[in-house]
Amino acid sequence: MALVISRRTSLSASLLASAWIVGCQVGIVDLGDDGARRDAGTDAPIDLGPVTTSNCPVVTEAQVQALAGTTCTGACNDAFGPPRAVESSAELIAVTAGRWETCAGGVPWAADVIGIEFQAGCTLFLLHDAPDGGSVRGVTPDDQGTFNVIETSAGLSVTRAVEMYFPTWTARSRVTTSDCPHRMRLDVTDGGVTEFAAIPSKAPPLQ
Repeated sequence: MALVISRRTSLSASLLASAWIVGCQVGIVDLGDDGARRDAGTDAPIDLGPVTTSNCPVVTEAQVQALAGTTCTGACNDAFGPPRAVESSAELIAVTAGRWETCAGGVPWAADVIGIEFQAGCTLFLLHDAPDGGSVRGVTPDDQGTFNVIETSAGLSVTRAVEMYFPTWTARSRVTTSDCPHRMRLDVTDGGVTEFAAIPSKAPPLQ
C-alpha cells in the first residue's frame, strides 16, 4: 500500500488520481506550504501543522485478541458503557474487529443489510440474515470492502478514524467503543451517527 507525501502542489492531485486508477489506497502526509517555509527563513522554527496518515496496520489475529482484551456481551437496548481509550492504530483495529449488528442511525447500505464485519487486514463485509437466525457475509461485490486507519497528529494530540471503501460509497468515521456492554458508535465526519452492538463470535479463542 503506497504512502504519498504531499507539499500542496498540483503534483499531489495527479498522484492521487493515478493511485485511484490503479486501485491503490493512498496515505497523505501534509508537510505544509513550501512558500511559508521559505519566508520563515532557515533558522526559524517551522510549524508543520497537523500531519495525517492513512494506512492499514499489520495486526495478527492473536494480537487482535490480546489488544482487545476481555469484553462483555452487548445488545442494542444496552446503553453505552465507559468509552474505550484507544492508544494506537493497531488497537483501533482490535476493538473494531468482529461482527456488529446495526442498532440505530443512518446507513449507506441496502435495507436488507443487518450489520457489518471488520477484519484484521482491513477487510469489510456487509452482513445479512442467515437461515439459522444468525448472520452471514454478503457475497456480491457491493457487500465487500476495505478500510484504512486515518491518524492525525498535532503536537501531542492524536485522533484516529476509519475510512471505509465500498464499490458504491466511501465514508470516514470517528469510532467509539465500550467493552461492557460491547457496543460501537461510528460518527461520520460529514454528519450522521450509527450505533452497533457486537454479535458474539462462535469461534474458540486462539491458543
